[in-house]
Amino acid sequence: MVSTIDLTQAASNAVAFLPIFSTFKVGCFSGLSASDVAGGDITDDDQVKIYNQYDEPVASYIGDFGSLSGRLPFHASAVHGKKLHIALTSNESGTNDGYDVAVSSYLWLNNSPDSDAGAGNSSHTWTTADVANGRESEISLFYHLNAMHDYFFGDVNKSSAAPVTRPVVAMAHVGPNLSNAFYNPDHDNLFFGDVSNEEAFVSDAFALDATVSRHEYSHYLIEKIWSIQNFGQAGAISEGITDYFAASSLNHSSIGTYALSALGGSGPLRELDCVSHPPCKVLGPTGSWVGEIHDDSPPFSQALWDIRRDRMLPGNLGTVAGQSCSDGLAFQALLFFPESFREFQEAMLRVDELGSVAACGGAGVNTAIISSAFNAHGLNFGNADGYEPNDGFETAVDISTRGTVAASLYPESDADFWSFASGPGLVEATLSLPRDGSYYKAYQIKLFDRSRRLVAVAAPPFDGFGTVDGYCDNVECTTTASQVTLSYNNPTGGLLYLEVVGGDSWQGSASGVNSTLAYSLKVDFPRAGAFQGSIVTATYDNDVIAFNVDVSTFISDQDWRFDHAQLRNQSLSAMPNTQTNVPSRAGDYLTLLSSANTGGFITGRVRITPGFAARFPSVGTVYLEVFGYNVRASTMGAYVVNASTTSLGLSNPLNLTDTQTSLAAYNNLFNPLRDEKATIKYAVSSPGRLSVKLYTVTGSLVLTLFDDVVPAGKGSLDWNGRNMGGAAVASGVYIVRAQGPGLDKTQKIAIVK
Repeated sequence: MVSTIDLTQAASNAVAFLPIFSTFKVGCFSGLSASDVAGGDITDDDQVKIYNQYDEPVASYIGDFGSLSGRLPFHASAVHGKKLHIALTSNESGTNDGYDVAVSSYLWLNNSPDSDAGAGNSSHTWTTADVANGRESEISLFYHLNAMHDYFFGDVNKSSAAPVTRPVVAMAHVGPNLSNAFYNPDHDNLFFGDVSNEEAFVSDAFALDATVSRHEYSHYLIEKIWSIQNFGQAGAISEGITDYFAASSLNHSSIGTYALSALGGSGPLRELDCVSHPPCKVLGPTGSWVGEIHDDSPPFSQALWDIRRDRMLPGNLGTVAGQSCSDGLAFQALLFFPESFREFQEAMLRVDELGSVAACGGAGVNTAIISSAFNAHGLNFGNADGYEPNDGFETAVDISTRGTVAASLYPESDADFWSFASGPGLVEATLSLPRDGSYYKAYQIKLFDRSRRLVAVAAPPFDGFGTVDGYCDNVECTTTASQVTLSYNNPTGGLLYLEVVGGDSWQGSASGVNSTLAYSLKVDFPRAGAFQGSIVTATYDNDVIAFNVDVSTFISDQDWRFDHAQLRNQSLSAMPNTQTNVPSRAGDYLTLLSSANTGGFITGRVRITPGFAARFPSVGTVYLEVFGYNVRASTMGAYVVNASTTSLGLSNPLNLTDTQTSLAAYNNLFNPLRDEKATIKYAVSSPGRLSVKLYTVTGSLVLTLFDDVVPAGKGSLDWNGRNMGGAAVASGVYIVRAQGPGLDKTQKIAIVK
């Protein structure tokens, strides 16, 4: 709901104005007690947003301003100009009273007789006396958020790899009783809680702590690169990297010391310099994973600080260049979209190898310290199985052509990522869990679309040992279920990702449940229709096929490039000598004509090579399969290509061109009990309805194999020797009849058991 306040007529001289809320109760929090510094969460994310006349966001508000004395009326943020919009956004999860604007206050300027037109510029020092409640939180946020912006854009983000086109929207005094500060990616704003629901204990602690405000701004900036998963190793990276940038910008390694002391605690929330302030955090094989993203971040953030300390030594790069080098290595590693500690280390090594950070003084000069720092904090895991490393989206293993895979989650915090290209329709994944005595390891499955948005989750009941109130403990976690099944109705074709990971901990991250024993994963999905293909030049034995694969994601640097294509037959079996990525030679039956990658789409054309019809006489229907590879743009304009390619899916079925109508049966003497099948090839003269039916020799209908509209040309179908009830038919001779445009023919097929 949007309301507009327009002063064009009422106050034509106004240069700025603001709404004054007389009542305000929007959204809701979980609300923790003032003595508990663990934080609080929003439970109903309704918000009021103020926009200027250009529809640019100026402020956001949430909370109950009437529950504490002195909160109402409250003055909202001032807007330049004569018009503003107030938008109430609701997620429909709850209801509240909303808001009332009783009056608006505006500023207008005129030339009075007492004014001095020739006066010079003036200045004003902002103090708490300028704030109605006498608090410093808004002043502090204004300073530190601007300082953090300048820190990024003055060095590591000069090229705007993380594009920020407008000021960040931040709100102080969020409450009552919100003991937390956070970045909200759904609304792209920052909130800093007031800690208590008692006036005497209301605090500016979160807003006044420079490490907290700079940490939250770093979340805001990194979201402009990509939406890192707020879970498991990815979530720990998100918290660790924002701690690092906040600490580095201030040259102060302790995070949250002021906020914690203001709330009655002591020491920092997290410490990055473990050499000067031990202990050092090491992610070991067992017992060190906490299952909470903030608490699991220190091994990673301390590794980054170790690199910074080393680079800033006088004998190395010195203070200024050393900080710029280490900051640049960490920031540019983000452009590789790492979701695991191993991926982040490899990304930093790649940035160093490319010499992408000028302050580092050359290419490959930081390899030793990067590897040493990550190893010292236990972040370089061994390979538990032959599929590793597959700890994130960038290293996901393609299972499009695999039936079942067996792999292990080990050590704790390990996660396995798999990718496949699905057509529209039902996707089912079955995870068979490894045993743990009389129970099973409590792993779960998460499904993500190509933009890495979570679309489905399947988890077992957390009802064995190592569980807390229906959640997993931080390390061990078991279940009575032996399998987990995920079902998802995929609305469109495209690339999907599956993550196998430990069940949710009671603290909201991945538990550390793990085992050297293997789980098995089986995925069933529609293989056809992941992208659009069409025959654009219909010539017998020389068709030209165009393809258009949607690979668009939220990531600013396009993720996928064309690698090669191949054909599959009506049984979805790969056809030999149809891959376009091998040097052209006699006997190849598919040639690449062109490919391009623009606007989030891979497009191109391939041509059937003459001789195809003779080499594959039973094939009339084909599927085009397109393969791509991951590309990560570096600051040097170079690209990094994974060692393996990924199937981006199969096209819709394509019926090749023929010169006459026909019906033929291949492998027409077979045994269905041995999983054998016959192939029926047809050709029609024009588009129209085609029916293919099977009868006994006495004329009884056995099965309608196909009944639909087809294009002109040839196609092919398989019959597995079963009737409409799914049972294998008896031995004997059967008649297949095809009726379509210009076609009415029969063929015989024999079943022999």
